Amino acid sequence: MRDYILTLSLISVFCGIIHILTPSGEGGGLKNNVRLISALSVLCIALFPVGDFLIELRDRDFKFYDGEPEENQNVDYEAEFCDAMLEYSNESVSQLSEKMLIEKFDMESGDVSVVLFSCVENNNIKIERADLEIHFGGITYPPEPLREALENFLGCECRIIYK
Repeated sequence: MRDYILTLSLISVFCGIIHILTPSGEGGGLKNNVRLISALSVLCIALFPVGDFLIELRDRDFKFYDGEPEENQNVDYEAEFCDAMLEYSNESVSQLSEKMLIEKFDMESGDVSVVLFSCVENNNIKIERADLEIHFGGITYPPEPLREALENFLGCECRIIYK
């Protein structure tokens, strides 16, 4: 862009100098012709980027939608929102459940993990079941108190799975 502006400025100054040095003559014919040629040359330099832009447009592959517009607008945004909220809530509640078990039973991070199974019922997220995965480091802890604590915390059925 800098080179373009510099070129345009230099050609304008050069055309101005030529215009000043051109004799007017009878009727100013020569001066008018020099003015026309200099104006056309400055215009060509000024429009040069437009040509590059048009060449780039020609080479570009545009993909236009040629189906019916009704097909593209049948997106159920409410269902997509519920799915996103369900996924987010499952992750955050799982993390909170794991943190609660680790703190309550003085466990190490990674000893247990919680997997939730939930659904949307009456525009509310309901946890149907939770799987308490006990990993190698958590085997030394009795499973029943862990399961009971998780059931009380979440208010749903909990299964114990050894990983």
